[in-house]
Amino acid sequence: MATPDVVLKAMTKNKLEIACIANQIDFSEKNTKAQLMDLLKDTVESEQTLEHFYPYMCDEEIRVLQYYMEHQTFQGFWDRDYLFFFECIGFLCKKDTEILISDVLIDYLNKPHHALEQKRKQFNCMMQYFMACASLYGVFPFDIALDYYCKYEHKRMSNDEKQALLDMLYFKGLPFEPEDEFIINREVFIQDEDYADELFEAQEGKPYALLPKEELLKYLDINYIEKNKYYKKMKNMLCLLCGLSPEEGDEVTNHLSHMAKAQLEFDAIFEFLQEDFDITFESMEEYHQFVGAYADLSNHTRLWENCGFSPSELSKRLRPI
Repeated sequence: MATPDVVLKAMTKNKLEIACIANQIDFSEKNTKAQLMDLLKDTVESEQTLEHFYPYMCDEEIRVLQYYMEHQTFQGFWDRDYLFFFECIGFLCKKDTEILISDVLIDYLNKPHHALEQKRKQFNCMMQYFMACASLYGVFPFDIALDYYCKYEHKRMSNDEKQALLDMLYFKGLPFEPEDEFIINREVFIQDEDYADELFEAQEGKPYALLPKEELLKYLDINYIEKNKYYKKMKNMLCLLCGLSPEEGDEVTNHLSHMAKAQLEFDAIFEFLQEDFDITFESMEEYHQFVGAYADLSNHTRLWENCGFSPSELSKRLRPI
């Protein structure tokens, strides 16, 4: 990989000045390229190189870089989740919304890196397990996702590799974040400021639901809901009682499943049905049919507070023998 000196020499004086601005370095009394290089040398040496970050880039990050490389610049808005390393390597300079791509970086990305590419594929595979676990559990120990990965992908990881991965998770923008070797879905923080603590407390002492690979990876879709027989029962009941089409019944039931997952009160559920879908129940018999179907749906929906178990599954698992 190119050294800091090589990186800086490959940059024009204008790019070096922009790099100084991006790093809040005063260059008002420095007039030559050599002087600007001296100012930036410590900054570039202190940053990680692309060789360090390359194994942790997702396919989309590679694609976006390849797309813009021919122009050597990014203009306007850019997605920090995809381009997470831009402010962390000395090759790139930012001024307002413009990012200049150095020739060194272009040359690096245009060459094959077989050993690093294998590591990159492994990292992206691991990320699938972390994202699925974040969706299924909300909060979970770091080692749970790694155990899934090692078991289903037939891999082993050293303690040094685990620590390097944990360090990268702290840095890279993802839909989840690490905290004291736990991984927390960022949706948890959206609920309210105390919800993470409440979730930790609710999960304490409960086992984690361990799913087959095929079922677990369905949770890569953050909106995935298992359409079990209780889901189908609710859908069919809504179609029959309320005259909904199968598509409408599926849409309403999907919303109800997410409300069950969030453990919302019945007042909120009936308000949702009436205001969003103009659904009301004409008799007490219909009302009780719905309440019974919803109770079954809720009792068989996987919950964060139950470590991915449904209330029914957890009750059976914890029942004294």
